[in-house]
Amino acid sequence: MLQTLFNGKHLQVTFDRQGTDVAVVTFSDHFQPEGSFRAGFGQEALEQAGVTAIHVKSSFNHWWQTPEIFHAMDIVRAVLAGYGGGRVVTYGASMGGYAAIHFASSLNAVRAIAYSPQSNLWDDRETRWRREATDWPRLLPPIESVLSGSIEYLIVADPRERLDMMQASGVPGAKLLLLENCGHRSVPLLVEAGHLKKMMLDVIGGAEYEAVFLEMRSVVRENKRKSSTYLAHLLARAMRNRKHRGIRRILARMRSGEYLSTAKVHRRDYIAVVRAAAEAQDEWTVGELFRLAGGADMGQPFRAAFFQTLKRNGFDEFVRVLDLEKQTVK
Repeated sequence: MLQTLFNGKHLQVTFDRQGTDVAVVTFSDHFQPEGSFRAGFGQEALEQAGVTAIHVKSSFNHWWQTPEIFHAMDIVRAVLAGYGGGRVVTYGASMGGYAAIHFASSLNAVRAIAYSPQSNLWDDRETRWRREATDWPRLLPPIESVLSGSIEYLIVADPRERLDMMQASGVPGAKLLLLENCGHRSVPLLVEAGHLKKMMLDVIGGAEYEAVFLEMRSVVRENKRKSSTYLAHLLARAMRNRKHRGIRRILARMRSGEYLSTAKVHRRDYIAVVRAAAEAQDEWTVGELFRLAGGADMGQPFRAAFFQTLKRNGFDEFVRVLDLEKQTVK
């Protein structure tokens, strides 16, 4: 049964004791709904697998730079000490990956697994989180000062995602599990490939890094063309390189059912796919995504993004339906 150990303004800590000899401490990822606590990262999968877990959850994107974190970590350490000294694994993605790496040593973890994590939010080269870095001055010490040679740090990252690879390099000695064409969304790609839960349990169970990497690569290779995340990033890269023939070939295979069908593209990937389709003048895919997004009734942010994309590529019929120019004049 899930037990709430701490319920603050910025953080919540819950404990699900299952009796296993390993305890997983999870940290919530980025894009938290303001002022609320979601389920813990991987909570459902860990509960289904019968794995003891402590979930450290944020109420918004404060990157753990809150005084509440010190009290929360004291509570987590006390629970782990009373649990019997079994193995500890920390677990998180993005903002949660930063925490999984940062707190692994203080929690006496043997492993930390982080998906697309940050190691230094305040690096001048990091452009994605600048506002949050300004809003939340650093309270925690630099991550390199809390790393331990006794901990195995496993980082999943896209080798084509420059900023994520830069952040991974801030964890010296980390073992990389390279996952192409996911961008910052390594977790969605692994979910869509049907491998995230299996991989998580293997890492928690102590499987060797090489075996984990080889299986991840094999499963993703087999299933990636049924992943919305993978195809959206592949199309976006082809568009940047002006490879219109390649775009049309991918979209044709999506229509034929060889790849993920257009109807199953995740809503968050609509814009990336429609931009590639419009650039390649694939009218069928543009029309299908236009319909799926809501047509004339689509809301923001789709409306503005669709309008600009379709106007730029000469899809005047759809532009007239959206009629944003008239609305702007009004």
